[in-house]
Amino acid sequence: MLPWLSNWIHWTDYSRILFGCLLALSLSEERTYGWLRWAAKPVGLVLGLVMFAATHFATSHAYLQSETPAEGLYTIAIGLVIVGLVMSQPPWASFLSSRAMVFVGKRSYGIYLIHIFCIWLVEIAFPSGSGELLISIGAYVSAVLVSLVVADVLYRVVEYPGIIIGRKLSVEVISRSSSHNLIEARN
Repeated sequence: MLPWLSNWIHWTDYSRILFGCLLALSLSEERTYGWLRWAAKPVGLVLGLVMFAATHFATSHAYLQSETPAEGLYTIAIGLVIVGLVMSQPPWASFLSSRAMVFVGKRSYGIYLIHIFCIWLVEIAFPSGSGELLISIGAYVSAVLVSLVVADVLYRVVEYPGIIIGRKLSVEVISRSSSHNLIEARN
């Protein structure tokens, strides 16, 4: 909805998000799930990884511009890799299902939202650009830990209660809709 030459540089990120949503919906449908099954095979995973590496290392890391073919290839490559990893049962699947990774996964959106703020807070204690390896490692570890703690608080206080409320509202809306449809069917 923004003009093509908008000054807001982050709008191109939505094409990736929308593509991910499309893939998620495709995986929930039996017909398209079967069609995407090839991505879980080694050939699909290798193709996705090769496309990812080619576009990642052949372009600027800052922003892939949406008007370039690289943006489309990059998005498709990431999608292929994710679909392949979701559909196959790779050896590391048990690691990704571990309590620690599930904990991080459930808080990943919160981490995404607040990590810049947490990095800023950590940089007060560990100023960037010092050139000291131990200070840099300490800053990195501290930023990760602070981000996890803040995201956990957000998850427990805001996100999870919101999920519970959303589920209850969904059940109410579905039951009202079902009741309404049943009444109309009788009439």
